[in-house]
Amino acid sequence: MGDDWIIAWSGAVALLRTVGHVLEKVDGAASPLMGRAVNDAWTRWKADRSSHSVFWLFIEDARNAIIKEFELKAGQGVRIRFDTHSEVLYHVYIPEFEHLDQPALLDLAVQWWETELDIIERAAG
Repeated sequence: MGDDWIIAWSGAVALLRTVGHVLEKVDGAASPLMGRAVNDAWTRWKADRSSHSVFWLFIEDARNAIIKEFELKAGQGVRIRFDTHSEVLYHVYIPEFEHLDQPALLDLAVQWWETELDIIERAAG
């Protein structure tokens, strides 16, 4: 695996998790209404982990694996096709998301955050 890929993947995963930390520590402390909306969101995510599996199984677990154990839960390979060009392959080692390549999984995580942040903002007024 290339160093550039390891840095990019680790950074992307860490930043996805950072959204939750900032949401709780900064945004949640900004006002009582926002704090309540953030707490309610965390309660909802914890109560229904299967509906929020992209957070628990990817954003949370993959970040912890990278930061605490330097385990990437993803890999990079190359397929060489003689008729065209080389193609970089990205593999995800999270069983629930193995059907997605890494860019698609990152997109799914960003979409999940966008949806959840909209819900929180509406709840906070």
